[in-house]
Amino acid sequence: MKLELMIPPAAEPLTLAEVKEFLKIDHGDEDSLLSGLIRSGRLACEIFIDRKLVSQHWRCFRNDWGAGSVYLPFSPIRSVEEVAVFRDGDYVPLAAESWLLDLDSFRPRLIGTPGHGWPDPDIPVAGIRISFTAGYGESWNEVPADIRQGLLHWIAAAFQQGEEAVRDRRLAEDLWRPYRRVKL
Repeated sequence: MKLELMIPPAAEPLTLAEVKEFLKIDHGDEDSLLSGLIRSGRLACEIFIDRKLVSQHWRCFRNDWGAGSVYLPFSPIRSVEEVAVFRDGDYVPLAAESWLLDLDSFRPRLIGTPGHGWPDPDIPVAGIRISFTAGYGESWNEVPADIRQGLLHWIAAAFQQGEEAVRDRRLAEDLWRPYRRVKL
């Protein structure tokens, strides 16, 4: 499966002011570093919990439909904008009534509706294109509070050194762990 980030998050899950207050920093000398740590912390958290935090638009390409279900690579899914199949030289969107988005399963998936088959693509590689939006919401305040608190501790760990940094990193992961999707 090939993935393309089409539209990155419009905002990060923490503001610079929140991070500076948490770290008790009252000057602007570290602003650039802290802004980078906010982004890095979001990415680290997204990898750890296997979920996207703030809404971002993705496109995934698949070679085939699988065994009747098409699992989406991220959660939470906010919407699926398009499911398309490469036919006659271009991607052709499938009618929205030909598939259902199952958000109740452990991993979000698309399933075909009765009476509508999944058409085979004309090409063997990346012949199926799915466009979707993943994330808890459009802004930082829609991200669960304990994930945001974990991000503050992750950033503190990255900013500091020594035993406090180790403690903060462990605390961040402990706060994130209930949200973690584990693949077996």
